[in-house]
Amino acid sequence: MVLAERDDDEVSSQVSNVSQASKVSQFSGLPVINQDLTLADPTLADPELKSQNLFQCTKKVKWSKSDLNQREKLGPVFLGFLNAPCFRKYILHYLQEPDEPHLEYKRPVILEQCCNACNHYLGLVPTLAPRDKGPEKPTAGSLAGTALEQLRAWCKVQGQGLIPASKRRFDIIPEMWLEATLQYQVPRLFSQGRGKRQLPFHDVQNLVDKVPDLKRWPHLQQKGADLVSFCVGSVDKIHDAWAASKASKGQGQGRTARTTAADASRKRAAEDTRATPPAKR
Repeated sequence: MVLAERDDDEVSSQVSNVSQASKVSQFSGLPVINQDLTLADPTLADPELKSQNLFQCTKKVKWSKSDLNQREKLGPVFLGFLNAPCFRKYILHYLQEPDEPHLEYKRPVILEQCCNACNHYLGLVPTLAPRDKGPEKPTAGSLAGTALEQLRAWCKVQGQGLIPASKRRFDIIPEMWLEATLQYQVPRLFSQGRGKRQLPFHDVQNLVDKVPDLKRWPHLQQKGADLVSFCVGSVDKIHDAWAASKASKGQGQGRTARTTAADASRKRAAEDTRATPPAKR
């Protein structure tokens, strides 16, 4: 792999490449050859394989001064390895492996099977599939966010029974009782009832219908009814806490607005005082 240079300075790039090649030769003990000569036949690769390859990066990098300084600090071993025409030969030479021709690694290796520096297609790796976007955490201050706070507190209490206190040195976290993605989904049901303070479920089966992921909850059979009882019994408490939070937030915003207006008034008064010329005696 040859690090890309700034494409706006061809002369500097050529000088740097020569310097780079000399360093590679110095630290690897291997002859520097044209990188194009190490490319294998593209027909050897599976055309149907969607993959990523370090050597497929064709976009040149715009090096900043910081990048150049860090590059100069790169250790000679890493510098030599990254720019070696053959990774396998370089590492064997660096490790001072014996040169006996009968050894397995000293046998002639054809170009296509040597290393991914000699054959870039050996470095092909499958493209990472995009991760499925899971449930998002409810926004703090929302009804679901307030319900999540209450649910986490309940889960923490329930979780302490998983392991006797005498056999642990710390509290059981809520996620050990009910995983986070499930915690995020249940509180959202508090705003989906027909009435203002009603839930869209009344038993375990209804709850599972609304949150199918609960089927993988290991405590569903034994504690599913307890979860429903907690939700039903906490509706009023959660709505009251949410209303109080909104009122407190509104009062805080009102105080901030009044303070800002008062500060602006005092500032204008001070400016008017400075702008008014003193009266003559």
